[in-house]
Amino acid sequence: MASQTGIACDPGGLLKTLKHGVTRYRITLDCYQATYVSGRVRATTSAAVRWLPMGELSLLPLSTTGRKIANLIGR
Repeated sequence: MASQTGIACDPGGLLKTLKHGVTRYRITLDCYQATYVSGRVRATTSAAVRWLPMGELSLLPLSTTGRKIANLIGR
């Protein structure tokens, strides 16, 4: 994870498994809790990255699955 994001974390337990379909494919997403340890988030070659307060997640344009994850962690 740190090699991709710049963030080191302690992985936690499984929060939820989400299943959905995209065209003919079935996708399973396992959502885990993690605790920040160290590092600074860095942008990727395809997208900028920034931290947001939890209350601002609802303001973002998200996919249906992204919205489910945002609602899950926003509780």
